[in-house]
Formats: sequence, C-alpha cells, structure tokens
Amino acid sequence: MKKLFSFALAIIFSLFLTGCVGNSTQTPSQPISGVYKFDAINLNFIQNHQPEKVVYQDKSVVETKLNNEIKNQLAQKNLLSANSSEQIHIDLDYQREFVGEATFAKTDSIGNIFFTYEIKIIKNNEIVRAVTQNNKMRYNPGFFGNLKTIAGANRSDDFENGAIVAIAKELVEQIEKIK
Repeated sequence: MKKLFSFALAIIFSLFLTGCVGNSTQTPSQPISGVYKFDAINLNFIQNHQPEKVVYQDKSVVETKLNNEIKNQLAQKNLLSANSSEQIHIDLDYQREFVGEATFAKTDSIGNIFFTYEIKIIKNNEIVRAVTQNNKMRYNPGFFGNLKTIAGANRSDDFENGAIVAIAKELVEQIEKIK
C-alpha cells in the first residue's frame, strides 16, 4: 500500500513540473537603473498542425496579448518607464502543440505550449545584460488542467490565455532578477 501511495504521489508531483531550468547568462558591464523601456517582443510562433474544426487565436492575437501582459506586469512591479535609457528586447520562441500531433491520430485539442526565450537589456546600443533560456519550458496548467489536456478537452482559448499570463510572469521574474 505504501508503494502504491508513493507511486501515485510521484505521478501527481511530476504533473506539476513545468520544465528544466535553462541556461541563464548575465553579462554585467555597465550599471543599470532597473527601470526599462519596453515596446514589443520578437515572437517566433511555431505550429506544425492546422486544426480542422476549431479556430484558435492567430499569431498576431497571441503576440498582442503577450505584449500587453508583459507591459502590465512590468508596470505593476514598477519596472517600466518610457523615459528610461535602458531598453528590454525579448526574443520568444512560442510553440503550440496539439494532442496526437506526432501520430496518425491528430486532434484539434491543444496539448502543450512550449517556449524558450532570450532577454537583453540594451543601453546606448550595447547589450549590457542578457538572460537566455534555451531548454524548452512547458506551460503547466495545474493538476486539473493537465487532466483536461490528457482528455483532449482544450478546445478554447482559455488554455492558451493561461499560458500567455504564465509566460509573461516568467519573463518579468527574470527581468526582476537582472542586476
């Protein structure tokens, strides 16, 4: 019984993992203020399967939502200033994957959102700080969200909207750590 409980606990714990910690590099050179200008991300949107019956947000909608969410979170943490001499530049690889995409049984249900990123702080046309996450990170919608994914029930924009908020949160947390 103890082994069964331990096994079940291990499975539940593994469902909450979101990805590996990536390669983070910071290159301190000049002092920075900690408040930044931010215009927009450079989004590389990847989607290999085209759903037949369900329509999802296109790249421009996802990009707009990501930009707005990042700006909102930066503003909430007092990291955003239009007058700053330091600019945030974010390259984001965003991959939408569907349940069964790698098999003959493709579905129209979103299975995963994966992402990698590079954040650069630019001052006087020079990169003064950089953080890179090369390992694919996976959006984790939580226990019940994962069950919904397993059941192939992610057929609305709710799952992806949750991913957008989580990705923006990850990016802003990394920006906060830059010194």
